[in-house]
Amino acid sequence: MKKILFTFISFILLSPILAYSLDVPEESRSEVAKAMKDGNNLFAEYLKGPISDNEIERIKSKIDDFCDFQYNAYLIDGIIYFIAEPPVSGGIVFGRHYKISDGKVIKSTITCFASPDEPQNTLAAFTTHLLSDTPTEFHVFVSLKYKKAVYVVSKTGIWKVERGRIIFIEKRE
Repeated sequence: MKKILFTFISFILLSPILAYSLDVPEESRSEVAKAMKDGNNLFAEYLKGPISDNEIERIKSKIDDFCDFQYNAYLIDGIIYFIAEPPVSGGIVFGRHYKISDGKVIKSTITCFASPDEPQNTLAAFTTHLLSDTPTEFHVFVSLKYKKAVYVVSKTGIWKVERGRIIFIEKRE
């Protein structure tokens, strides 16, 4: 009886997600797959701790628009990430984080943004994203770091990022 009840409850809890998730649009599949892979790798490096050396500091000194956060560096396959840490008051930092690849600086957001410290029972966060059609590795990382679903609205639609995965929820017209 417990097994049947557990299965029924699991189905009820998951059915809204399953009912409202769509296939990732064909033109976005490779971008989404890369964002999931890179975001999961970034989180794994984050758990190991930040790095620092003279070369990292030299590269960091070339970025002139850091937000008012503390930044830590992480190196993955020759790509350097500068990740903003939340203020002492808490909250989720959506941006601005940085990715340095082949000398090119890629920002996670246009603005500096940290949500206010939310109650412990908050299940999800919400953000808009204007820099690409799909969520990025930064959204995957944020979802993993803060152990919350992150709903992302881009010009193509609404996405849910949770547990290292990106799910397409609704297409925007």
